Amino acid sequence: MSGPGRAISIDSRKAQLGLLLAAMLVAALVVPTGLTALAGVSPPVQTFTDVPPSHPFYDEIEWMAAEGISEGFQPGPTYRPNNPVSRGAMAAFMYRLAGEPVFGAPGTPSFPDVGTSHPFYDEIEWLKAEDITGGFPDGTFRPGAAVTRQSMSAFMYRLAGEPPFTSPGVATFPDVSTSHPFFDEIEWMADEDITTGFNDGTFKPSANVTRQAMSAFMKRLAEGPGVGV
Repeated sequence: MSGPGRAISIDSRKAQLGLLLAAMLVAALVVPTGLTALAGVSPPVQTFTDVPPSHPFYDEIEWMAAEGISEGFQPGPTYRPNNPVSRGAMAAFMYRLAGEPVFGAPGTPSFPDVGTSHPFYDEIEWLKAEDITGGFPDGTFRPGAAVTRQSMSAFMYRLAGEPPFTSPGVATFPDVSTSHPFFDEIEWMADEDITTGFNDGTFKPSANVTRQAMSAFMKRLAEGPGVGV
């Protein structure tokens, strides 16, 4: 009677020892959050306080920061991803994406609402000199106005150097017909995978471009057709 009972006891102890060793192994593999640096694991970079690693445009916005295209707002810095992009900020983004080429801004402003003391004077004059923008019919540039998605498509196409492109006979987006004034530029954006539109299949050409969408457009342009001016 004593033999079988002892065998069962030994087997039980072996099982307990196995569970203990397994638990110790798991514990050794788990690194406490506070010790990630000591373990050689770097935490994700977060340049802007309002764009955590979980943000859907985190990669694109961090790319903007790493490339020196955007420094965000102070204090913070914050990026304000849902805010519309102003035309003045857009000029700065595009000039920086182009590598900040040497440029001598004219002494006389091209636009009456962008004086020589404007913080984006040089960048806006560069856009004008490169024929990326001609301003509005009344001669103004309206630097504080939001950039619409249709205007952005034209700016992007011109920044890429207006590469040869044949638009399709059938519109990609139901709200941008073949007769739309920015049809060619928007179709080029779609063809280059710079934009895929919204989940409902539309492009919403008259809607404002958000700063987060701008970051995606800029990154895709840089990694795709590139700057051609």
